[in-house]
Amino acid sequence: MTVIINIDKNNKKYYSSNTHYSGIFPDEELKMAEELNKLIKTKIDAYVIKVGLRSIKKDKVLYYWEIGKILRNIFSSSGLVLGDEKDLFFKNVRLHLNKDIFPDNDPSRNRNIPEQFFRLSGFSKEIIEKVKWTTWSYLFDSPVLSRIKNFDTWFSKNLTASSLSFDQAFSRLWFQSINVLFKNVRTDDWPNETLLNLIDSLFELCSKIVELGFKPGEKITLELLKKILGEKKKEFILLKSGAITKEDYLGNILSEFKKRHKNE
Repeated sequence: MTVIINIDKNNKKYYSSNTHYSGIFPDEELKMAEELNKLIKTKIDAYVIKVGLRSIKKDKVLYYWEIGKILRNIFSSSGLVLGDEKDLFFKNVRLHLNKDIFPDNDPSRNRNIPEQFFRLSGFSKEIIEKVKWTTWSYLFDSPVLSRIKNFDTWFSKNLTASSLSFDQAFSRLWFQSINVLFKNVRTDDWPNETLLNLIDSLFELCSKIVELGFKPGEKITLELLKKILGEKKKEFILLKSGAITKEDYLGNILSEFKKRHKNE
């Protein structure tokens, strides 16, 4: 299929395709690209008019989720775009997301806003409303988390089961823990199950810290945990290899954290 990926100020359209590399596109596909472009614009414009700008800005997560639902429906049901052309589809969508209302893409973080809306809509309404948009976006930005198959399913399950509030303070504690241990680490060849187990261990670690009464938003909690995790990277490698159990690893980190937090 052929998809419109840009429209310049003179209304000149630029096309792309995952199958036609010569830059010459069949007339029928150009017609379908126009139909897809019109459908995306019509649906998004109608939605924005229906709910109003103030509503979107006030309750971002809910309305971004609903836009994601619209995009999923177009992608799966219109017959105007193929399954392997999602990247081109998102470029077409971006053309019709008003930058005065919606956040912009951020190439430095590989942030693709239409893709994030699309992914957000894969969660239930009950789940998405538990987390603010800034946290969702940060989560979707993570190259480590985005590499894990079934991560969204795991995240939904943990949010449902946990009694903790997944607020900005807790999410920052968890994200920073991931960054300490995974920054500049190539995980392309790591088994998916291994990655998911490690992320799960860090989530449980942060949860236990909060359950013990330590406040995730306090600087001492964040900085001390980061320091200890950095110092004990060897133990993390042992956990990855299966040489120590998750229980032993968590017990080791928590014991050190409690001891040193008391002396700070």
